[in-house]
Amino acid sequence: MTSTVVLGDSFDIKGTANTGDTVTVAVEDEVVLKLYELVIDGNGEFRVAIDTNSADAPAAFKVPGSVRLKAYIGYEGGVGTVPQDAKDDGSVVILILSGDLNTSFDTGTGTYPSIAGTHNGTITPNVTINVSQLYTYPCEATGGRTEHVIIWNNSGFIAEAYWGGYQVDDRHNLSFDGSFTLVANEAYNYSLRTGSYPQIIHATSKNVTGGTITCDKFVDANGKKYTDWIPAIRFF
Repeated sequence: MTSTVVLGDSFDIKGTANTGDTVTVAVEDEVVLKLYELVIDGNGEFRVAIDTNSADAPAAFKVPGSVRLKAYIGYEGGVGTVPQDAKDDGSVVILILSGDLNTSFDTGTGTYPSIAGTHNGTITPNVTINVSQLYTYPCEATGGRTEHVIIWNNSGFIAEAYWGGYQVDDRHNLSFDGSFTLVANEAYNYSLRTGSYPQIIHATSKNVTGGTITCDKFVDANGKKYTDWIPAIRFF
């Protein structure tokens, strides 16, 4: 199955089973008629298309956020809420995205003084954002850039990227190997190593386009530590 779905879109719910004739899919423990007793074919596969915008779609498909789907082989409980003692035969989590997402998490420009170093802090988006690149605001006429960045949260590693040099990467843009999603109202840790002279936001925390960013610690190239130096960056 797809891992992300945009509100208002249609998508296929599908899977395989090695036993049984029918499978019922509950969405956040809700069974709707559309997903009740799906036929398992001769190849052990089942599939149904569902429109998140239709009246017969589960309620959890109509708002942004993480949604868990559970499959029950031979379920005969009808539509409605699945009993708490029912044991599922498999599950998956998908992310429902808003159709009017901000396209970036953008701190805007910073100021002097500036120096290369390593930034550690948190970002908390206020909307769900798809990310594939990181832009670093440079001081004028410099090669200010991010040379390494890693993103993680309480669930574990999210994404990482290294600057490949002027012959590989744009001077100020850093590309991730693949896109990833920052979910609204969830906190993410960042560790970001800069080179040359990137612009700096001299604050411990700032409300920015797409959310909030904070500084836990910045260690400059000379080993001096600060708690109020935020990198001027844009995730997009």
